[in-house]
Amino acid sequence: MKSKYFFRWMMVGCMSLLVSAVHGQTLMNLDSLLRLLPAAKADSNKVDLYINIGQQYEGTQLETAAHYYRLAGELSKQLGYTRGVIKYINNYTYILNLVSKYDSSLLLNQEAIRLSGIIKDSFMMGKAYFNAGTSARLSDKLRLSVQYYLEGQRIFEKHGDASIEARGHDILQSLYENLDQFEKAKEHGRKAVALSRAQNDSLLLMSALANLGMSYAELNQLDSAEKVYNESLVICRLLKNDYSENILMLNMGDLYFNQQKFQQLKPMYARALAISTAMDNIENTGIALRGMAIAHLYENDYATALRYAQRALQIADSLHVLSEKQKCLNTLANIHFALHNVATAASLTKQASMLADSISNQRLQRDVAELETIYQVQQKEDRLAQQQASLRQKSNLNYALGALAILLLASLLLVWRTWQQKQKLQAQEIDRLQQEKQLAAAEAIMQGEEQERSRLAKDLHDGLGGMLSGIKFSLQHTKGNVLLNDEGQAAFEKSIVMLDQSINEMRRVAHNMMPESLLKFGLSKALTDFCHDMQQSSQLSISCHLLEVDKLPKGEAISVYRIVQELVNNILKHAHATEALIQVTRHDDVLSITVEDNGRGMQQQNEAAAGMGWNNIRSRVHFLKGQIDVQSTPEAGTSVHIEWPVQG
Repeated sequence: MKSKYFFRWMMVGCMSLLVSAVHGQTLMNLDSLLRLLPAAKADSNKVDLYINIGQQYEGTQLETAAHYYRLAGELSKQLGYTRGVIKYINNYTYILNLVSKYDSSLLLNQEAIRLSGIIKDSFMMGKAYFNAGTSARLSDKLRLSVQYYLEGQRIFEKHGDASIEARGHDILQSLYENLDQFEKAKEHGRKAVALSRAQNDSLLLMSALANLGMSYAELNQLDSAEKVYNESLVICRLLKNDYSENILMLNMGDLYFNQQKFQQLKPMYARALAISTAMDNIENTGIALRGMAIAHLYENDYATALRYAQRALQIADSLHVLSEKQKCLNTLANIHFALHNVATAASLTKQASMLADSISNQRLQRDVAELETIYQVQQKEDRLAQQQASLRQKSNLNYALGALAILLLASLLLVWRTWQQKQKLQAQEIDRLQQEKQLAAAEAIMQGEEQERSRLAKDLHDGLGGMLSGIKFSLQHTKGNVLLNDEGQAAFEKSIVMLDQSINEMRRVAHNMMPESLLKFGLSKALTDFCHDMQQSSQLSISCHLLEVDKLPKGEAISVYRIVQELVNNILKHAHATEALIQVTRHDDVLSITVEDNGRGMQQQNEAAAGMGWNNIRSRVHFLKGQIDVQSTPEAGTSVHIEWPVQG
């Protein structure tokens, strides 16, 4: 197994852990901080106290750390303490990155950029840009990530802060590692190590050393990699940072494998497995299990190796991590080869190969330039070989025949390629026309639906609403002119109350069909009113965050409103949730909708999820050329993220 692919995926994990949030963790005595909390006044100092307590829990208890960060954010908002809100975001998004909630992290970091601009704090803005760059990188938004990092770097260059400069070099080191430019990564890594030593920043030094070790390992400078890994591990254990130690154990196991120090594999992977299991980190647990399988394979303990490898494959399958699944299949194949189960081993090898092809296709776009260079060099070598062969023939006739054959072949190839290209273009044109036809039909249907909704809403409000109001007025007028006994008076009053309820229900239905605020005041006001109405009429607490949404075209604004309306109705009907988050933002030419709840998850809602509501949502998103991503965990809530491109 080649080292380049052994634990290559860990680069992203290390980036999340070691360079994700530029939030300036301060190491303090946790017990002392907790003793200060009961007597602390509700002011900015208490916000900082919450932040400091959360930072002490980061390495061992992520949920506890997140709890204190949320308390800091809530208090800051109550106080109108904008700097406190930014501090909360800087620290809380670090936790979100660790638990793979990258989209939520990115939205919060974008909010931190906006708030930093309001208070005109360029230093905080630089931090927010760096954090947003990390969140974008982890969610595979590479172009956006580079944009954020470069903007943050530009800001920090003006400040001349050595600590932030060190963090910048560490981030660039990780970026170049992900781009396979390991010499550049090593160069930035050495600078990050030197600056963090000068600043006596243990946490950053641990990060820079760990990332530098990966660069050394990829450059096959294994002794140097081992040295910096060990130094990083010493710091990691002093800081009691279990998450970092977990990743270091996995990467050091990779290193010892490449050094052929097979007797040292098991201690590394056993420790990694223990930490991953304790932290309930399923993905790292799977990698550690595969490492244990390899360790037992080299000890000729094939039965134990097989058990570990099978468990690792189950985890990789459940998480849909293709690169890790491929490695598990190769490991299982090696074990079955050792057991002389040749047919099984061959089948596993074939599966791994097919999976590798799929992964390679995903990397194809990045490798196009390199492949073109290789192809051009190969063409030159082929032409040179043909010329040398022709000279050896020593026959003008044979040379002419050979040239004629080559010319004929080239002509046939050109004709065939031209015909094939025409066929391809025709097929693409047919597909394009069909898609345009389908989109036009979908647009007509949706416009018709909205027009009908608007007409019915107007008829209900102006027609039936007016009639009911007239009846109510008439009854109230009659009330004073008719003598009724007590029983009749009560029945009369009840009729008026029921008529009032009917009018209110009619108005609610008309508003849902086409909210007046959407047409008069825009999407932001309509969604805010909708969230308020939903909270008033249910037990659901809704947090609504809107950014740059009032300049959308009318058709798209209606689609956003309908999508949010349908998702919230699904939460009310099926999720049994108490809290919901609605975020609608526009950044450049991308509109994002995120709706999350803390309900029972989608697994128990499959039947409902296939109904008309979801079909309407999918139809609207498909028409707008968007994408839907649904993340759900049983009894832990659901997150729906929708994006589509906007213009204008």
